[in-house]
Amino acid sequence: MKQNRRSTKLLVRFLVTYLSILVVLSVFSVILFNVSLRIIEESIEKSNRRILEQSMKVTEGKFYETSLLLFQLVCTQNVKEFIYSSRSDETHFQTAMRVQSDLGYLLEANQFLDGLYIYSTYNDMVLSQNAYYEVNTFFGRYVNHSRVGYAEWFHSVLPSSHFGRYLPAASVRLFDLGGE
Repeated sequence: MKQNRRSTKLLVRFLVTYLSILVVLSVFSVILFNVSLRIIEESIEKSNRRILEQSMKVTEGKFYETSLLLFQLVCTQNVKEFIYSSRSDETHFQTAMRVQSDLGYLLEANQFLDGLYIYSTYNDMVLSQNAYYEVNTFFGRYVNHSRVGYAEWFHSVLPSSHFGRYLPAASVRLFDLGGE
């Protein structure tokens, strides 16, 4: 009996010790897990911020490049001739072809651009690297699938206040049609 009690006492001691170690280790593990989780979350947040800042700088750089590129394009003699020459001029279509060639080179060299379209108020025509459109045809091909009507689109996208400026493609091409 004495031996039975001793065994029980030893077993209880062993279990208490084991349970106390288990509880201490469990508490320590929970604390360590929470600290590690917080450190990982902070690290991920810092990394995401850096990535977003880099993306923002790259995007701003591309906008700046695009602005310079389009400013150069608008200032070229071919584009000026295209914008101001009448369709009845003998050289108008030759000028349009030279501008299309220039647009093709620009798009090939700057692959971040999806497309370039030049609107001539004087002729009411839109020129891209591949085609020469009357405005209503351009609308029918690129914008007609939207909820915006031709008159509303024409007066919001092509007013004279955009002279010498560029518009983002989203205001002209409301969704990708897979090229021209």
